[in-house]
Amino acid sequence: MSQRIREDFEQYAVSVVEALRQKAQLERRGPVRLISHPDREVRDAVALLEDDQPFGELVATTRRAFHSKPSRRDESMWRHSVQSFFRRSGFYLRAAAGQAPPVDVVFAQYVGAFQSQERRVTYLAPIEHVYFARAQLDFGSFTVRRFSRDELATLLETSINRVFYEWALTEVRPLDDYWYVSLTKTLERRQPGEIRVNLADIEKVTPTFTSFPQVEEALLPLVSFPWQADLWRHEPREKQEYWHGFRIPFLIVVDEDLLRPPRSRPDIARLDREPDSDSTTGEERDTERPVIWTHLDTQETNTCEAFVRAIGDHVSLLATQSIDWQFFERARSYLLKGFFADGLEQLLWHITTVDALLGEDAPGAGTKRLARRVAAILGTTAKEQDTIRGAFFELYHFRSRFVHGGPLEKHTLTKHLREAREIARTVLVWFVAFLTHMQDVARREQLPAFSRNDLLALIDLNVKAKAELATILKASDALPDGFPSVPSWLASTPPQRTGIAGR
Repeated sequence: MSQRIREDFEQYAVSVVEALRQKAQLERRGPVRLISHPDREVRDAVALLEDDQPFGELVATTRRAFHSKPSRRDESMWRHSVQSFFRRSGFYLRAAAGQAPPVDVVFAQYVGAFQSQERRVTYLAPIEHVYFARAQLDFGSFTVRRFSRDELATLLETSINRVFYEWALTEVRPLDDYWYVSLTKTLERRQPGEIRVNLADIEKVTPTFTSFPQVEEALLPLVSFPWQADLWRHEPREKQEYWHGFRIPFLIVVDEDLLRPPRSRPDIARLDREPDSDSTTGEERDTERPVIWTHLDTQETNTCEAFVRAIGDHVSLLATQSIDWQFFERARSYLLKGFFADGLEQLLWHITTVDALLGEDAPGAGTKRLARRVAAILGTTAKEQDTIRGAFFELYHFRSRFVHGGPLEKHTLTKHLREAREIARTVLVWFVAFLTHMQDVARREQLPAFSRNDLLALIDLNVKAKAELATILKASDALPDGFPSVPSWLASTPPQRTGIAGR
């Protein structure tokens, strides 16, 4: 890296400090201040600085220093990147306040921003309709937490956005009422104007199962929890008329790459809110509050944290292995799709979840076998299994009639949506434990990885079949080596039976 970039950087930084200091002094002179919009004045002063020669020279020098093949086509992109650095790093605002940091410190930050090959991005997904008893829940790879108003203002760079990025300025007042799925990822950073296109992927259609694929890895274990609204949560499960989970209205993206502008502000109008009221008198106030369907007390919050973290840990462990259990990945995605779907679409995706786990893509593999496997997993007695089988048959009937355009003799009720959700959820949670156990067995016994057909065959083994199989295995251990090819059994004289003498 040449000395020229340092010189051009220092020249521009000094000109910024001087220009903004003079602007501040002019504003303070005289008994009457005619300027009442300091944000606009700083923005206008910066616009003049960025149109001046020192800024243009710094952009050109920066391109030559960090771009092996600069061209006119990407010149504007490099200009925007240099512009973003001085704005998002806070240098302009601190200089305007007379608190500009040492130039050497800012230059090191500048070089580091262009040399970095990685960038940290934090995704914040507000959770609606749920109240937790704790401010933060730790799920290992992600957290669910609340932020104070000051924390949100810092995280969302409201002071910077108010001056330079009004389209990204977010009102934090309603946002501090919510818990957020908080997930941070380290992504590849590319230089301005660098575009990579894989021609082989142009015509490929990538399946998506939520509106926010960036946080699917966090949402998947969360939707496995048995969410239920307060209205039905304490009733016997068979009497619960419906179910209610949580909602994600939008996604806030915080990119720490200072060479990129901030993301657009979220649509706060999508938040589900209601008039606030006095808890004593019941009178409505002028303020609003989030709509809450599910209140989790301390014990329930702790249970939720332990459950979701365990599911997430097991799934992460399964994902690190080389075993090809793609059917399980598909089923998890279908459960996620069903969780956020509405009406009959819920039923379709939840039945598809079960089919992905227990169904077979083969002629003659019908609903009876699928229902039998569901009942074997969820029922502990013959009576329970019969009930579960019947319930699943009814749900599958609704699904088939709806998909194939047949008449619906019975109306689909909200309880059917709850039953479909619960069957799909519990079968998938069972599969997490099942696959983890079978993975341990294969490693401990040094066995090859179990295929999906192997796993389904194990599920199909009932008590009687297991006893018969044990008898067969015991008999096989007593067979001669090479069985069924035993030459001595083909001899003219039958072999003498062991254990019989004197005959």
